[in-house]
Amino acid sequence: MAGKDTLFYVLECAVEGCDAEFYINDVPIVLRGPEHGKYYGGQCNQHLVDGINEIEIIINPGPTPGEALKGKDGVRRRLTPDKEAKAGAILAVYPYGAVVRGPERKPLMSAHWTATENTLEFFPKVVTGIADLGPLFGQWDWEKSEALQLDDPTLEEIEELLSKLYQSLLTGDPELYIKTSQARFKNTERAYGLNPGKKEDLVRLGTRSDSRQHWWGLEPLNPTDFDFRLCGRNRLVEIVNKDWEPPLKELADDEEGVSTYPMLLGKKDGVLEILL
Repeated sequence: MAGKDTLFYVLECAVEGCDAEFYINDVPIVLRGPEHGKYYGGQCNQHLVDGINEIEIIINPGPTPGEALKGKDGVRRRLTPDKEAKAGAILAVYPYGAVVRGPERKPLMSAHWTATENTLEFFPKVVTGIADLGPLFGQWDWEKSEALQLDDPTLEEIEELLSKLYQSLLTGDPELYIKTSQARFKNTERAYGLNPGKKEDLVRLGTRSDSRQHWWGLEPLNPTDFDFRLCGRNRLVEIVNKDWEPPLKELADDEEGVSTYPMLLGKKDGVLEILL
């Protein structure tokens, strides 16, 4: 359980008549649109930094994560959007126990876009909102990680780690995943006032419980589907497929629910870790 003094920062997103991908501080959070759901509301304490923070909305992004900002084949296109098209995001803060969009909601910053009727625009289009939020949680491990390049050696290193995580989880053993996620767990616990070891215990319990079920298994890894991309000011790599889904994905359970293992990798002291 989170500490009762913890403040919860929530990114609230809505779209109409367009696709939009939402970022906080250059870290992708969620894709929304007609085929992805119109609304989103998620806690984001661990994505916020002391001082200046930025919300970005990519309107009508390219068809894959790697093309989101550049457009299909690296080409932005001039289109007339739906006259009702719009997208917006608000960062709000809530005290412990408050209801999202309830009376205790305090908006802090926002970004919005609305189409102008019968007006051509270039897409993908980026709109931003910036605010100085002052001191928050201190510096995160991902802020201190090494700058990266998606060159061949780095990609090979990422794929090797992903393969090891896959093989370990496939047997129902979460220990390598837990070891690789230590920085993320500790940062998340700090962000939400959780007891040390809480996140680790939840992952261990959940994976071991699921792995005993008759439906247990992971979707095969397919390197041709990978679409890793740099983010977080080039300090993180999002591990994602071309369909915007994480490559590490469990098989559907009896209720057709699917658990995934989203991750952003970074390097500390030359070693790849799951940092966010």
